[in-house]
Amino acid sequence: MPREKKRRKKQPEEIILTPAEVFAQLTALKSATRCILGIEDEYKIYVRLTKDFAELGAKAETEPFEGSDQCAALSEECRKKAEELKPKLPTEKEEISRTVTTTMREKELRAGKKKGKGKWYVLAVMVLIIAAGVCYKAAPTRYLIAGMEKGLSLKKYAMESYFSLGDYKDSPEKAKEMMYEYASDLQEDGRWDEAWKFFHRLEKKQFRDSASRVLGVEKKMMAEAKAGETVYFGGRKWILLDKQDGMALLTRNETIRGKHSQDAPVAGEVYQPEAKKVTWENSSLRSYLNHDFIQKEFSVEEQKVIQVTGLGRADNPVYGTKGGKDTMDKVYIFSAEEIGKYAGIMKNKAKSLRLRNPGISQDSTAYYSHLKEVVYYGFPVDQKGVYNRPVLWARYEG
Repeated sequence: MPREKKRRKKQPEEIILTPAEVFAQLTALKSATRCILGIEDEYKIYVRLTKDFAELGAKAETEPFEGSDQCAALSEECRKKAEELKPKLPTEKEEISRTVTTTMREKELRAGKKKGKGKWYVLAVMVLIIAAGVCYKAAPTRYLIAGMEKGLSLKKYAMESYFSLGDYKDSPEKAKEMMYEYASDLQEDGRWDEAWKFFHRLEKKQFRDSASRVLGVEKKMMAEAKAGETVYFGGRKWILLDKQDGMALLTRNETIRGKHSQDAPVAGEVYQPEAKKVTWENSSLRSYLNHDFIQKEFSVEEQKVIQVTGLGRADNPVYGTKGGKDTMDKVYIFSAEEIGKYAGIMKNKAKSLRLRNPGISQDSTAYYSHLKEVVYYGFPVDQKGVYNRPVLWARYEG
């Protein structure tokens, strides 16, 4: 069997800014120094700006750009400001200004970041973020800020920054990478709803193993949820009704229904599209739920955990109408007996629901009404007005 070639690790793209872009960042950084409260930090910024403006001015002699004629004057202005601040420097090292550290601390707590970056790097990032109010519209600056946020493991903020850049450079791919890492952190913290939403977005983009990560979160939700609570499964919310042997009985939070009552029925909205005698075994609803519905609603990974359920024949106990043969299904609707067990848990979600039992004849079905009782006389199989609510068992253990 041939060996698979090892994938080469993708090297990060080198960020190369034009002199004009560097000039925009430096002027933004200079403007943002007014937000710095610590004298030592402000002094370091001006010393750095003095050097950077001078070097940029020298480069402009051969590669002039808009604003290059200001570099010498700005370098001198920064030098003088640094000289003014120098006598005020403390004898012992000050901690980073309260404004900057407070902001950083909030971001660390929310992002779960561990300490370990150099003081200058942290300060530079925060000053650039403050500077966003000055020149955040400049894509190169926003891209640089996003890169620094990524380097500091501020994943949520890096994700948002990259998304705000649209198609600039490799921002779309980096945005997805940051979303994946942020969702992983949320999952590790047990914040299932938030983690699911991000992994689900990535699943639609077929990013990495997001489909498997979605299922992993869904299983955790099922494991922790109690009867009557909602969980995510297959891109929608489902009500958890029961648990048995590592499996959860779920019914969809929303019924299958079209947009307008006067429209033609959508697939799965009625029991049978034409008026005729039919039982659950040969109904179009059963065929739809166990084929097209499953394929449309669930990923391949999710389909694997949906269990096959043996359904006994559901006759009409009042009129004696036969309900057809027993079936084996993955997705189904309740019978009159089953709805009696779970209607209380579903609460207001259990209104006007179609049942597997036939009505007075096989061209109708019994239904559970808004008065919270089973109507055995029935409702026509081809008519809208009572709703189909899918039910299934999903394994969350093993």
